[in-house]
Amino acid sequence: MPAAPRAPSPDIARLFPFPLDDFQVEAMESIAAGENVVVCAPTGSGKTAIAEYALHRAHQRQLRCFYTTPLKALSNQKFHDLQQLFGEDQVGLLTGDISVRRDAQIVVMTTEVFRNMLYGTILGDVHANLQGVVSVILDECHYMNDVERGTVWEESIIYCPREIQLVALSATVANAPDLVDWISATHAPTRLIQSDYRPVPLKFYYYFKSLKPLLSESGSLNPALRQISPPPKRDGFRKPKKEDRPEKVSPENVVRALAEREMLPAIYFVFSRRGCELALRASQGAVTLTLAEADAIKASLKDFLRDNPFLIDHPHLPYLRQGLAAHHAGLLPPWKSLVERLFQQGLIKGVVATETLAAGINMPARTTVISATRRRPSWLGPRPIPCCRASLPATGWCSICCSTTRWKSVASWWSAPSASSWPSGSRARWAPARRAWQSAWRSCRARSAPSVPATFPPITSSRTRSAACTVRSRP
Repeated sequence: MPAAPRAPSPDIARLFPFPLDDFQVEAMESIAAGENVVVCAPTGSGKTAIAEYALHRAHQRQLRCFYTTPLKALSNQKFHDLQQLFGEDQVGLLTGDISVRRDAQIVVMTTEVFRNMLYGTILGDVHANLQGVVSVILDECHYMNDVERGTVWEESIIYCPREIQLVALSATVANAPDLVDWISATHAPTRLIQSDYRPVPLKFYYYFKSLKPLLSESGSLNPALRQISPPPKRDGFRKPKKEDRPEKVSPENVVRALAEREMLPAIYFVFSRRGCELALRASQGAVTLTLAEADAIKASLKDFLRDNPFLIDHPHLPYLRQGLAAHHAGLLPPWKSLVERLFQQGLIKGVVATETLAAGINMPARTTVISATRRRPSWLGPRPIPCCRASLPATGWCSICCSTTRWKSVASWWSAPSASSWPSGSRARWAPARRAWQSAWRSCRARSAPSVPATFPPITSSRTRSAACTVRSRP
């Protein structure tokens, strides 16, 4: 007989009149007791409700609370959501682009801004910045394992005053107890709360000339995919002949295939700005809008251009009227806010994006399309790739497009003992960087444990970080 659901306390039940999961009730009760918590649960399982409870407690006590996120787009969305919940004058926003009511009771910011506050280097004195702050919410805390930005979360936890309560929200990770032990030793005693239940089931597809299920009903690889011939191997650094190169995947064909299966709206991830622009142009005409949707987009654009007349000649306007858009760091913040708002309203059927939409953003996407499984050599580590959010679609789809070429790893010649194995045009250009990197690697190996392999290292080996706080993604 299944155990009865955990009953919330009366103050929690007043704030959330709908049924809560056990891990949500446990986390809220721990927050009410003043404990630091790390909540590890799948994407879309309801971690936002835990953050809202921490915000409500600070608001009721007339104290301040910071809400940190890894992305500007996510900060913008949380800012608008919390304004509707607490009132416009109670919520502020601090990102690299925008500063709104920085002294408000609730301030949404990127994690880099919070780290800079603790340093006291950009935004003034530390004590003045944190005056009246009772708790800090670290959303998407699993970004700690990001190669480029992971130290931001580590430094935020290390330098945060012990009297400030930390509420860390993370996706499921393999070594969550190690992470909690490190935070407990670095900041203050912390409680781990975990859940493995995923409310939105995911189905995986592979696109090569047509959309095919990635897995069979038994869970093994689809036999039809084994018939796809791999791309030809490269002869050293020579590209394959043109007639031997595999056929490129057209974004237009992918979007049309998704539309035929009613799998739109979709986010099409292309991990470069130029690639986003090219994919957006190639997808023109792949989406059909209803008359009501076209009129709603037209009305929204009219209001937007009246407030932002300098964008009246934006090159993406024709695509936006067709229900398509791009989202990357090279676009102006007002334009990205418009794209996010129209996508949340269901008016945009396809967004071509970089990782600027890759974490925590509550977009009503039925499908995520991954154009490549990596954006860099494998020794630099993976990038975070999202799937669908909870409570929006009943089922989420994840489609992986066939990679056009499998490039040989750069590490094989980067770490080569002799420059004679390098491509001829790269020796002079990369020699200084290679020598500096190998010198740093030798120094790192001298300080490392004997178990460190002698082959070319992962980039994380050269970072000055605690092994306990390295978050491993769950397979």
